[in-house]
Amino acid sequence: MTSRRGTFLAALVTASLIPLAPPALAIPATDGHLTWGIRASFNNYTGGATLVKDGATRKGNAFEFELTDLTVDKAAKRTEAQFNGTVVYRKYCKNASNPLEGHCDLDLHFEDPKVVLAPEESYLEATVSSRQYLSGTTFAPEKPVKIAKLQPQSATLREANGRVDWSNIASTLTPEGNTMFSKFYTDGEGLDPVSLSYAGEAAPLNTSGPTLSTAKWDSKAKYDDGVHQLFEAGQNIIVSMPKGHGFALLNSELKELASRRAATTDRNIVTFDSQHSVLYYGEGNDLKAVDVSADSLSEPRTVFTASQPIYAVGYHPETDTVAAVATGKNNSFTSATLVTGTKGSFHEAELPDAAQLFGDTPASGGDGAWGNIISTKDNAELVPMEDGTFLYNGAVDILLDNEDKSAKGLLYSIKPSATEVGDRAKFMKGSRHGDNTLYMNSLVSDGSTIYRFDKNPNRASAVAQILRYDAAQRDVVAVTEPTRSVLPGWASLAFDAEGTPIQQNGATGDLNWLKPGTFETTASFTLPNGRETTNVANGSFIARKDGAIFVPTLDESRGDYEEYYVLRRVDTAAKEPAPQPVPPTESSPQPVPPTESSPQPVPPTESSPQPVPPTESSPQPTPPEKPKKPSPSSSAGTPLAVLLGLFAAIAVAVGAIKPLHSFLLQVQRTLGL
Repeated sequence: MTSRRGTFLAALVTASLIPLAPPALAIPATDGHLTWGIRASFNNYTGGATLVKDGATRKGNAFEFELTDLTVDKAAKRTEAQFNGTVVYRKYCKNASNPLEGHCDLDLHFEDPKVVLAPEESYLEATVSSRQYLSGTTFAPEKPVKIAKLQPQSATLREANGRVDWSNIASTLTPEGNTMFSKFYTDGEGLDPVSLSYAGEAAPLNTSGPTLSTAKWDSKAKYDDGVHQLFEAGQNIIVSMPKGHGFALLNSELKELASRRAATTDRNIVTFDSQHSVLYYGEGNDLKAVDVSADSLSEPRTVFTASQPIYAVGYHPETDTVAAVATGKNNSFTSATLVTGTKGSFHEAELPDAAQLFGDTPASGGDGAWGNIISTKDNAELVPMEDGTFLYNGAVDILLDNEDKSAKGLLYSIKPSATEVGDRAKFMKGSRHGDNTLYMNSLVSDGSTIYRFDKNPNRASAVAQILRYDAAQRDVVAVTEPTRSVLPGWASLAFDAEGTPIQQNGATGDLNWLKPGTFETTASFTLPNGRETTNVANGSFIARKDGAIFVPTLDESRGDYEEYYVLRRVDTAAKEPAPQPVPPTESSPQPVPPTESSPQPVPPTESSPQPVPPTESSPQPTPPEKPKKPSPSSSAGTPLAVLLGLFAAIAVAVGAIKPLHSFLLQVQRTLGL
């Protein structure tokens, strides 16, 4: 028996020198709440919830649920928060004057949500009952089900003055959540961001991947007003806004430094000369310019007037050339000119017509070879390529080979330095895919690899293709055939500094890192309010060399049924790891384990004084202060006999009323470890 006690105390000495993880903190809490709109578009479409009760309240276009229980395990990095409240949707009812009575086609009950944030899985669950819209059956599991998958790495965590605030936790539909909505949506689609607040401690999760910055910026134009475009200007960001809202200059923290009104159109025909810090944009037949400094935007000035409206504009940094395609006079796109300029000096030259472009291929009908009158909001791209040329994607509308439907996805190579009309623009035969039912109007390229896609989030309609530019032929070669149902919800795409393509998915709200030259996803990051960004094809977003990504989101949760364009920043650069404690060296003082000859504590007999169990009136222990770093004369050098005496005294005092974990923790605090 004595030997076993000696072994126990030897282990106890060693254990007392190891930092102990605090136990999970379970709090029957009332000072806290969950804020969640479930899905703003669903609220907007249905007119909002019919009834909110039992601890839930309305908050704008969202709902607030009261906290009832909270468990925070900092060691396991796990937070569980149970909330109270019921939200009821009863719509399309036979008794419209009293929707709470009788039959309703939409009958959905959402009760008592619970949020779990943990390294292995984060989710929101609830008790639900939902009449399935098509079948008339009711989905009503006996136990709570997981409604949303949560992405806490996208969130902002603040902890101050004894209060914890999690905000902007991105959420996506689980299969059970989709069934709650009668499968109107697709598994994995984005839901509203989740926020929770409570009094207590936080259990932060590891953030080794991308993180969402708190920085954000609201455009003066609504999301659906037209095309927004982003440009990198040194460390600053330029946002070109549609519908006459002009331009905004932002710093890296998305603080607005300057703005300038300008007659930008819905299609927002803009480019940025990064070498000379000049914005160029089309206003009717005029090519206009705005000078950009570190903190200002100049008044617009006209630099050239073309013979037709400016339809597309681009800048090539390798040749220092600004180029613009002018077409659409009297809504006819059968002819076009090319406006080019370097260092502010511009001239205009003729571009080939359909007969010159397509040669022996019969071409007729439609709106013409150079544009499409219907594409009032989608931007026509004029993209710089690796050989000094531009790739023109005008979403042209023309019939080829006497077909009864216009050819889709025709691309042209534009060579500003060409002296012959026929050489100035060349039809890229490899761009013609032959299926005139497929729309791939949006396009992004790094000068060599080209991703083109349709923004339709519907899986059956979604289509994308990868092309490779062949500079020798001024043509494109198909890397993949047009592929349906691949990552449906193409809002945009950008290439990072290493050439990795990043898709912005407007169905799920994800940023998807793709294996170059493929559609294979290698990593994902869910953006709060990242869904429905397919509403407008906004061109490329910014993936900067320092790892910062500037990307648009759509916020419709403010209760006014408006869809706001909100620019967010995601940081992907690896953070410097926190300093780690230095392990002891061989010369560090080590605790001496007791030997059999060491004094052993005498076990208590039946006559020994026993600790008195505490009563309600007994003094309660004072919460320990934050442990202080031990000084050089701390317990690391305390003689073993003193250590054992301390252990014995504490054991008698607390052994009968404290679990072993708390006992060890108190030993550690007593020794200042």
